Amino acid sequence: MKIAFFTAPLLNHGGGVEKHFMTMANEMAKRGHQVSILNLSGGFYKKLSIFLTLYYHSNQVNDLRLKDSEVKEGLKNIRWIVGDLKKIQKNLKEFDVVYSKNEIIDLLPLKLMRKKYLPPVLVGIHTPIYYPVSNSYQAKLHNAIYLSFFYRWLLSIANQFRVLNSDDKKLLKRLMGNSKKIVKIMNPIDTEFFRPVKSKTNSAKFKITFAGRLNQQKGVDLFVQIIDKLSSFDFFNELLFSIAGSGDEEPLVNAVCQKYPNVRYLKHIAQKDMLQLYTSHDLVVAPSRYETMHWVSLESQSCGVPVVASNIPGPREIILDNKTGFLVKVNPEDFVEKIVYLYNLKKNSPERFAEYKLNARENILAKFSYINICSRLENVFKKTITDEQKA
Repeated sequence: MKIAFFTAPLLNHGGGVEKHFMTMANEMAKRGHQVSILNLSGGFYKKLSIFLTLYYHSNQVNDLRLKDSEVKEGLKNIRWIVGDLKKIQKNLKEFDVVYSKNEIIDLLPLKLMRKKYLPPVLVGIHTPIYYPVSNSYQAKLHNAIYLSFFYRWLLSIANQFRVLNSDDKKLLKRLMGNSKKIVKIMNPIDTEFFRPVKSKTNSAKFKITFAGRLNQQKGVDLFVQIIDKLSSFDFFNELLFSIAGSGDEEPLVNAVCQKYPNVRYLKHIAQKDMLQLYTSHDLVVAPSRYETMHWVSLESQSCGVPVVASNIPGPREIILDNKTGFLVKVNPEDFVEKIVYLYNLKKNSPERFAEYKLNARENILAKFSYINICSRLENVFKKTITDEQKA
């Protein structure tokens, strides 16, 4: 097969979706398929970037964390095409199937190209259609747009849909009506790279980390509130906090680091160094407000590190509550309760704490292996092509 992965923003953003596209492109190439990744540039993309800036209240377009050389190194032998709308349309004609994520900035260019000029389209729901915690202006705007007739019109470009969790599958079925076009395939994880490794640090402290974009979605503000609440406990100085990432909330992170000497800001951590980050900590805290999956929860559990995460779509299908960590309500108090529990567990019953670590690794090995998930996705590509040919 000739497979195109299309995402309007550049791979240089280096986020979870970009990471997934690069990983899956390489895996499909290993299986003998001709694979390319296409990104949008030029005047049309500049207009889309204005929408992004208004939508996110920040300049997301220039938030590029990877150099071109790093992208090309990650792509290995995959062709990377960057061009304007006309160039992308011309190149897409070469392929048997195109895989796109579901954001407006990705679907709108495909819709404007007109379906008769495109190969069959498989749309992956990598951005939540509905934000369950919608107190902010951005979340309310997102829900209004993504539940609208306009968004359903954009989704009509798809021949098939891939969702990452059961919640999105139910919602998409209500929006589009035809459940036969929807398949749930979660993201795979490189369990050979993300593996348990004995930490080189011998600190007696209980080490807790937050990793991700420093924005409202990932809940870094909630993590700061969690630290504030934990500071009232007698054992607070026995805790060591690390914050890894970059984003608009960096001033908030700098402030909490100045306030408490046991809080460190590590800034953006390269993917190749994430193994060391996870395995040098006892616990990962993930207070996200919305997700479709959650890469950090996947990677850290694969390393044998328990996770306390928000009980929202995505994480609730990755984390086994009270086995590989905990799922809690999106408020600081519930996070603090489980962090304190795990701190005491490691201190007083280290063998029981070790069970969480072992369960975390086994959970990922059982459900998120490359072989199973990539084979299923390969079959969906084939089905997308054959169904279009039959039509």
